[in-house]
Amino acid sequence: MLFPTSAKLFDGIREPALEDPREVENRLTARFDRVVIDVVLPVMTSLLLMALGHPLALEAQSTAADAQIADAQIADALRAAGLRPVEPPTPAADGTLRSIDGRSGRISDSHGRWLLLTFVASWCGPCVQEMPTLDAVAQSELSNSVDVVGISIDRDGDALEAFLGQVGVGFPVFWDPTGALARIYRARSIPLTYVIDPHGHIRGVARGARDWSALGGLYQLLIAGVAPFDSAASDPARDTAFAYSEDVQQVELPIRLTPPDARVVDSRDRRVAVGEPFEIEIEVTWAGNFDEYLLHPPRIVLPEGIEQLEVAAETSGEGGDSVVTYRVSLEAKSAGVYALDPVELRYTPRGDDEPLVRQIDGIDIEASSPKRGLWLLGGLGALVALVAARWVLSRRGPAEEPTGDPWQSASERLRESSVLAVKGDAVATLAGLLEVVSAVRGLEAGSADSAEPLTKEMEDLHQRCQFAGETLTSQELGRIHRRVERWFTDHAPSAAAAERERLEID
Repeated sequence: MLFPTSAKLFDGIREPALEDPREVENRLTARFDRVVIDVVLPVMTSLLLMALGHPLALEAQSTAADAQIADAQIADALRAAGLRPVEPPTPAADGTLRSIDGRSGRISDSHGRWLLLTFVASWCGPCVQEMPTLDAVAQSELSNSVDVVGISIDRDGDALEAFLGQVGVGFPVFWDPTGALARIYRARSIPLTYVIDPHGHIRGVARGARDWSALGGLYQLLIAGVAPFDSAASDPARDTAFAYSEDVQQVELPIRLTPPDARVVDSRDRRVAVGEPFEIEIEVTWAGNFDEYLLHPPRIVLPEGIEQLEVAAETSGEGGDSVVTYRVSLEAKSAGVYALDPVELRYTPRGDDEPLVRQIDGIDIEASSPKRGLWLLGGLGALVALVAARWVLSRRGPAEEPTGDPWQSASERLRESSVLAVKGDAVATLAGLLEVVSAVRGLEAGSADSAEPLTKEMEDLHQRCQFAGETLTSQELGRIHRRVERWFTDHAPSAAAAERERLEID
């Protein structure tokens, strides 16, 4: 240590007023001498050595600088390969792993080598596609420097056994039926793979499937940044940088890398009536922002006899986290007990094409038929409503054929959207503008190409505002409206052309 200090150096410097002044002076002199010996002299010596370029003084600075350079190079390599670097690196959680056939191991068994720790499940389609590419890494010449370890979050052991038989990989795949390790490693969606260095630091995170066998250049850069150890040096007791820990309750990731979490808000009364709509609330929370993930409406795996009607969403904040509550409207078609399980949380990280899926526990509901008296009352009400409707229609006379100009209708819808934009109603404004673009594409064949990027952008914004709680200001909506208005003007027929077309028709 270049600058030693004493934490209690000045303890007792204030003396009682009735003490002998000479004793106080002697004690203060002794304190001053300790300051000179313990602080001033070492600092001056270190500064002198650094000024002279002495190796002992520069060693600590050089080591720290080299470590920072290595960290930056590793982060750049991960980023270039499409992975998300964890900056600064964070300790990996250790724990005992057990396989479906009873074998056991520990995550820290890979200490001394780079580790690709991947979370998978039998019901995960992308996992099936990704596993052979991970196996190619495990079976390559990199196996002396890079380990591959899988952890399945399946609850059903038979499903896991069938899955392993299907993918046929050679690297170890352990089983986490309780989800304990999945919770520690934030495996809220899969496939999820952590890149862990030989000391046990998490260096990168990959969400979603990829071809790991095509990243040979990445592994060489990682190995160059933090070299694997030989068998003797891999003893944790001899590694001063050993980072694997059983005390990690949940791995620490930057907020931007923390994925959304979800739960089904449990209802006290799970009894519903056949033919009557009921709601299931799904609450999604995450600490990031809307720029990191695009949320999609959750999907409930519905049994036969249950039909989904619609999905509504609202957003709020809670303890610094973003919260989106989805209300899924359902209807039971027949009596019985139904398992609305599992529920799939779906979201797409920015820059990715395919959404990630996480399964959470659903709930059971009991649907019963209304009593006979209620059926009779409902039938009588429907009959009265039918008679009233026929009487109203008979008073109106024959219906008129619509004669509106489609271009005029689209123009009016454009004006209505302008009013909604001023009010700041993002969902309604974007819905109206999408209707305008769709109408013009149907009327003008040549507008399709130019409409494609505009439509995609507005659909994305509309979905984020409706289901992910994103908001747009009236100024932002106004800019979008003006873009659509200019596009509409470019493709709408001029007044002269419209008049010629009318005369030709006449």
